[in-house]
Amino acid sequence: MYYDRVFPAAAMCRWLGYGTAQLADTGARLLQRREFSFTTGDDVYIRYLSYENEAGLKKDLLAKLPHKIDIGAIFSCVPPPPPARTVNTPPPDAAAAAAA
Repeated sequence: MYYDRVFPAAAMCRWLGYGTAQLADTGARLLQRREFSFTTGDDVYIRYLSYENEAGLKKDLLAKLPHKIDIGAIFSCVPPPPPARTVNTPPPDAAAAAAA
C-alpha cells in the first residue's frame, strides 16, 4: 500500500536523474546507470538494480516490498545483472549411491 499510494517514485527518479537543461535526455541516462539495492523483510539483499524510468522502479517496489532502499553510485554504463545463482545438488548417481 505504501509504495503504491504514498512513496514519491516520480520525484525520486527526477531527483536521482538530475538532468541538465542543455541535455534533455541526461536525466534518463543517469537514472539507468544508477545502482539501487533493496533489503527485503526477510533480510535478503538484492543488488545491481537499475531502472529506465519511474514505472520500472515502482513495479519492482510493489513486487519486492523492500524494508530498506540503498541508492548507489552512478556507473559509466548500465549496472550488470546479478550473477545467476544455482543450488548445488549432487548428481542422481551420487544420491542413489549414498542411499544404498
